[in-house]
Amino acid sequence: MSGLNKFILKIRRKEGNLFIFLNKNIKKIYNFDTPIFKPLFRLLWTINSICLSLTRWLLKTFYYKPVFKSLCDRIGSNLNIVSGMPYLNTNLKLVIGNNVTIYGDAGFQGYKVYEKPILEIGDNTFIGPQVRIGVGKEIKIGKHCLIAARVFISDHDGHPFDWQKRREGLPVEKTDIKPIVIEDDVWIGEGAFICKGVKIGRGAIVGARAVVTKDIANFTVVAGNPARVIKIINDGIDTGISQQI
Repeated sequence: MSGLNKFILKIRRKEGNLFIFLNKNIKKIYNFDTPIFKPLFRLLWTINSICLSLTRWLLKTFYYKPVFKSLCDRIGSNLNIVSGMPYLNTNLKLVIGNNVTIYGDAGFQGYKVYEKPILEIGDNTFIGPQVRIGVGKEIKIGKHCLIAARVFISDHDGHPFDWQKRREGLPVEKTDIKPIVIEDDVWIGEGAFICKGVKIGRGAIVGARAVVTKDIANFTVVAGNPARVIKIINDGIDTGISQQI
């Protein structure tokens, strides 16, 4: 043990009057509570907020947004990227419509079976924080959709069912990849899972943390694992229908 460490240990143990004195006063310094002078600290808070906002704007305008747009195959006007730059690997054809909002910690990944799988995001759609979309062949998201935080969407299982193929690091078979279609005006709640081969009809609502394994009809509300129909939207009237989907 070094001399400095031994000295610190003696302070902690309070070995003698000197170390008791040092221990007491070090604690006072450590627990010092700064007097609050509101005008000064409010000014500091304002300056800090302005600096942070300016930094975020500069990064978004001159780095995150242009870099992300350069990786897209086609992109509409008025793209809004919030708090960073979304992850996007090169094996993906990304087509984005007009007035789309995407959080910076969202991620879009193209799988390795098909060359350049396609992800389409329609006009006025919102992609929330930490959304993950894995594309093996094709995923289409319509217009005016709301995709909440931590939603996971994938048109494949990620790994083969055969354990030997998994050991060898082989991808899934082409026949196991099934495209996903999410039509216009769909709202997907936080943490939901949208599995391969699913079609979600126009105006449908998927409850938070629901696991959708089968098609959802237009203007239908589903929830649960596996997702079940809990309501059909018909001019604002709940039909009371409940069934497995």
